[in-house]
Amino acid sequence: MKKSRRKFSRSFRTKVALEAIKDELTLQEITLKFDIHSNQISTLKREFIENSSKACESKSKADNTDKKKALYIIKFVNHKLRMIF
Repeated sequence: MKKSRRKFSRSFRTKVALEAIKDELTLQEITLKFDIHSNQISTLKREFIENSSKACESKSKADNTDKKKALYIIKFVNHKLRMIF
């Protein structure tokens, strides 16, 4: 029988990407923690970093809190990346 493809929610993908960006755990440990392949973790991390600037491009004023959360995440990612490089 054919196995159906797993679909991950946005919150799960964000959790995995942030865990990878934090760099507290190795890739192997994250793989075991979230039961996801290491290639997917690397892809999610790269996509998160590339698309983080889009989080601030809100069109309505109602998304102000989301904007603040996104800005906090971007600052956190920026800080972690500076520590790595």
